[in-house]
Parts: sequence; C-alpha cells; structure tokens
Amino acid sequence: MQKALLRLVLPVLILSLCACGYHFSGGARPGDPVRTVFIPVLDNETAETGLETMITNGLIREFTREQKFTLAHSRAEANVLLAGSIESLLDENAARRSSGDSALRRVRMILSLELLDEDGRVLWADDKISEHETYQVVSGNLAATQANKNQALSVLTTRLAMKIRHRMEAYFEGF
Repeated sequence: MQKALLRLVLPVLILSLCACGYHFSGGARPGDPVRTVFIPVLDNETAETGLETMITNGLIREFTREQKFTLAHSRAEANVLLAGSIESLLDENAARRSSGDSALRRVRMILSLELLDEDGRVLWADDKISEHETYQVVSGNLAATQANKNQALSVLTTRLAMKIRHRMEAYFEGF
C-alpha cells in the first residue's frame, strides 16, 4: 500500500517542483512594465485625410489579434500610452512607361511613436518607423489608380502595425 502511494505521490511531487517556473507565453507576468496599453488616434502631420484613423485602427487590430498586450478602452484604464504622429507620407514615382508616364508609384510613410508610463516617462520611442508599398497607375483612370493607392495604404498600415508590435515586444522581452 505504501509503495502504491509512493508511486502516485512521487511523480506529482517531481512535476510540481519542475513546473514552478511555468507560465503562459504572451501573457502578462507580475512585474512586467506593460500590461495594458491605450492607443489614442495618432496625430496626422500629412495632407492625407483619414490616414490617422487608418493607422490607429491598424494598430488596434494588430494588438487585439496578437494579445501580447492588453488594450485599454481609456487612458485611465491603462498603465501605458502608445501615442505619436504620422510625420510624412511621400507618394513618388517608382517606375515609368516608355512614354514617360508613371506606371508604378510608391507610398512611403514615416511614424514617430512613444510609449509612456502613467507618470509620462518614455519607456520606448522610435521617431523613424517607416514602411513603403508600390501601387499600379492605371492610365486614364484616376478612380482605379486611387483604389490601388488605397489598397497600398491598407497593406502599408498592416505592415507598420506589425512592425510596431514586434519592436515593442522585442524591447520588453527582457522584462
């Protein structure tokens, strides 16, 4: 009887001791500096209207999708604030047709972001986050060209949001 009990208790005891440092990856651990993040609408320093909403929504989607950080609904609920601005949006020729007309254009966006704690101290900052995407120019069809540009901006927004989340995760990995 004692041997049977020992066979049952010993493995449980060993597993308990081995598992004392176990935690779910991606979840908040005690002492982590970032648990809840509030993302307000970014400032838009460009002439492209609506870009600030597009980027902010992309960030919110990315942070919600990955769940490495918890999103807060207000600044009061968050222990950090991810804020910043869209510094520039360049729309330039990427390729020309033999006639000299533009065949492809490239949109390049630069963001400046800060992650601030409750006391306003900067925990993480990057003022040169950039990404670019090309889109096709449809000769004689401004609406189709604009639709292509909008699609390029959508792709660009998604990539920027992923890049920002990855940089924040890499920065806080040591905590």
